Amino acid sequence: MAATFKCQVEVGALVTAARTHGVGVYDLGRYYAESPPPAGLVFGYCGIEEAAIRQGLSRLRELVPQAALAVTRQAWGASSVIEAENA
Repeated sequence: MAATFKCQVEVGALVTAARTHGVGVYDLGRYYAESPPPAGLVFGYCGIEEAAIRQGLSRLRELVPQAALAVTRQAWGASSVIEAENA
């Protein structure tokens, strides 16, 4: 199963963060020949119990906003984003 993002997300950072939280996902871009590939994830869930899938998706739900914020910080500069968050 695969999913793409409607917002800009640093997919590589998200994949790494997910793995550190025990969630195995893959960068969808590595399966595309066209450039640029869509920002997205590939989920492998064969042989995993439903409860574990739900737990993994819950963890991802927490990580996606952080990955999207990382893109915003890169685009606008960290200090601008921090100022906007504190306003």
